[in-house]
Amino acid sequence: MALKMAIASAISLIIAQGLRWEYPFYAVIAAIIVMSSTHGSTLRLGIQRLIGTAIGAITGAIFAIALGSNSWSLGLCVFLTIFFASYWKLNEAAKLAGYVAAIAQRVQQENNNQD
Repeated sequence: MALKMAIASAISLIIAQGLRWEYPFYAVIAAIIVMSSTHGSTLRLGIQRLIGTAIGAITGAIFAIALGSNSWSLGLCVFLTIFFASYWKLNEAAKLAGYVAAIAQRVQQENNNQD
């Protein structure tokens, strides 16, 4: 398990740096979360976690751009992200999507503070 997580972390960092992401370490965090399956987990759960990461990143970015990075935008974004992931029966993705959406909001806020 440790070796798989280490390899996934290294590959995600290389890809994020190759894409010139501003915060490539978030790719490492996402890789570790996605790979944190128990031995009884299936490929389906891993795919749901990956989907949750993508949903959260996209939703967080859209809300930050459209509504700004404030507590109301964050709360609404996290609520809707988790609500719809749960509604679509992506239960394994729901919490992760909310977590990643909050990170995306935070990154946008940091970017705004630097400007």
